[in-house]
Amino acid sequence: MEVDIMQKYNNKRSELIVAIHDMSSDDLEQIVEAVKLRRTYLHKVATRSFTPGDQVQFTGKRGVKISGIVMKVAKKYVSVDCTMYGGSMWKVPGSHLERVAI
Repeated sequence: MEVDIMQKYNNKRSELIVAIHDMSSDDLEQIVEAVKLRRTYLHKVATRSFTPGDQVQFTGKRGVKISGIVMKVAKKYVSVDCTMYGGSMWKVPGSHLERVAI
């Protein structure tokens, strides 16, 4: 069942990519705006899924995994305290975080 769903998703994505190649500049601008709005929505949904005290991790600069504790949740970013692990405070988009099991 999951294979069928993934196959349909991949087919739709391929169709979209082909359609993009035939679009005018105005059409592309509308698509880019829709993508930006969707990304913003997904970032906000992901951000709201965290609460202060959650243990999280994310991939920092240079591909290093960084662990910390959520201190504050804002509209787009989550403040993560990584000082107990030898790091510093970070403001991270919620979609870049993953919850760590305690």
